[in-house]
Amino acid sequence: TTVWPGAADQSDYTPQQQADVVLHYAQQGFKAVKIRAWRPDPMVDVEAVRAIRETVGGRDKMEVMIDRTAQYSGTTWDYKTALKVAKAFEELDVTWLEEPFTRGDADDHARLTTEVDILITGGEGAQEMDKYCEYAARHSFDIVQPNCTKPISELKKIATVAEAFGMSCIFHGGHGLTLAASLQAGA
Repeated sequence: TTVWPGAADQSDYTPQQQADVVLHYAQQGFKAVKIRAWRPDPMVDVEAVRAIRETVGGRDKMEVMIDRTAQYSGTTWDYKTALKVAKAFEELDVTWLEEPFTRGDADDHARLTTEVDILITGGEGAQEMDKYCEYAARHSFDIVQPNCTKPISELKKIATVAEAFGMSCIFHGGHGLTLAASLQAGA
């Protein structure tokens, strides 16, 4: 996960500067990157991915995932914006778009999941098993991403529910102690 220093919305980095940093990672052997889409104009984030594709290459060179992180960006997308941005990312062969709507919104995520080919992910903020069951029943996400600060027994239940409803389960990444928990859960 790449979050550039400076403004939280990454607006103090141009799309080309972001692409140059991702090129550096590619030259170091990294094959995937997740970047924020927090700018006030989300089409500038689309331009950042376009610059990455032009500078680094296609998915075979660098897989790109987008972390919208719902309302934590400071703005909340309406459905029309999310659909437009998701389709633009789709054209640039982005792997996934994470939490384009407010956390806990099962309905808009489910609607978007059915209308685009790009994978829609989320669920890191859910605290209760009931919420994961709702996400599964409505197929709110293609990939559910529980946070690994939960007990391993609960993570297994979430993964089982996701599998039963045809969803993938990828534990949400982190750093510090949550990274240790993610590695243990993944193992």
